[in-house]
Amino acid sequence: MQGEFWESIEDMPLYNWQKCLDGKIEYVHKECKITDENEAQWERLYTEFTDFKGLSPKEQKLFNAIKKKCLLECEYLRTGNRMNITLIDIEEQKIKSMKEEEAEESSFSIQKTLLALSKWLGYRLDWKQISVKEFYIIIEEYGKQNN
Repeated sequence: MQGEFWESIEDMPLYNWQKCLDGKIEYVHKECKITDENEAQWERLYTEFTDFKGLSPKEQKLFNAIKKKCLLECEYLRTGNRMNITLIDIEEQKIKSMKEEEAEESSFSIQKTLLALSKWLGYRLDWKQISVKEFYIIIEEYGKQNN
């Protein structure tokens, strides 16, 4: 697997990261190939990212909704209470809505952030060149300078 995939957020370009966030996980592969290992590699990279950055409030809210849905599914399996099916459907709609909202905001906000950081640094940041980790480190430094 080494050499074919982006192995770390330290070397994965921000552009590829954004594509994966948009659901195109073939971008974990350096040649954007669709393989059986793409999903597992995306999970490794995203785990590395959350270990580095943590979850945002929106991600935490999504995680909690998914957790609630899973608990309702377990409760339904345990009790057979059909009311849980309705509650599961409600949680699925919330999750779908949150994912759609996040997808709409995600790409646009990263590009706006790149523009602001480029202006602050005095040179253009290319999202096909800058790594995911480097991008978030620059954001952190920008925050320190502007507080």
